[in-house]
Amino acid sequence: MRAFRTDRPRHRGLGAGVLLILVLVASSLTAAAAAPEPAITASNQPAPCTYRAAFVADVTVPDNTAMPPNTAFMKVWRLRNTGTCAWGPGKPVDALAFAGGSQLGAPALVPLTAVINAGQVGDVAVTLTTPAAAGTYRSEWKLHRVDGLTFGVGAAGATPIYVKFRVLGGGPTPPPAPQRIQFAAGTTVGSVQGTVTFGAQKSYVLGARGGQAMVVTIVSANEVANFAITGGTDGQPYKRLVNEDRYFTMVLPATQDYRIDVATPGGTASYILSVAIAP
Repeated sequence: MRAFRTDRPRHRGLGAGVLLILVLVASSLTAAAAAPEPAITASNQPAPCTYRAAFVADVTVPDNTAMPPNTAFMKVWRLRNTGTCAWGPGKPVDALAFAGGSQLGAPALVPLTAVINAGQVGDVAVTLTTPAAAGTYRSEWKLHRVDGLTFGVGAAGATPIYVKFRVLGGGPTPPPAPQRIQFAAGTTVGSVQGTVTFGAQKSYVLGARGGQAMVVTIVSANEVANFAITGGTDGQPYKRLVNEDRYFTMVLPATQDYRIDVATPGGTASYILSVAIAP
């Protein structure tokens, strides 16, 4: 009698497949463990400061104030912080820095004493001493950053704030009288040419009626020459040198002489000054 033979199923193929899957899984886990973690980028870093300032007013010692010799005084300017970071103790802008003219006994850096936040108006000050000799003096200052750089007022931050005064008594020959700007018959425009050196100024005067429109322009190489306008009778400053506009128009508030002073922040500048007055 023939015995029946039962063939056992072979599992070699199944065993190889399982082994392959285990190898792939292990390789994936190893690769995942070895992959670097994604970098985390900080998104709350503060934006860099923008340093800007605008002149608002002379709180003390207006231009050309007469002062006695050897006298201490405090000059106070009112400024607007038009930048993005605060000024004051421990802030990105921390002091006033001497920038030119006569230092008048003050240190080169004068710390700010009050905080002026971005967009705010505040006062900055230095204590100065008038010289012994009679004459006209000017002291220029800029705002000091904690990184050692400085900036002034105006769109470019290049114009210093300043104090200008006269010391009474004998001394240097007084400056010449202002030159009167003449208008040719039948015209409404007058022009003069001149040269001005840093520390001095050239002055002009013209008469006009209240209610007339006056346009003043100045042209010089690199736009270094600038001008100020002051009422001859009322003494009011209608445009200061810190105003960097080289083209300025205004409706005259009163019938009087108007004085135009031309100056430059450094070196010597040649210029053409033109004044137009509507009839």
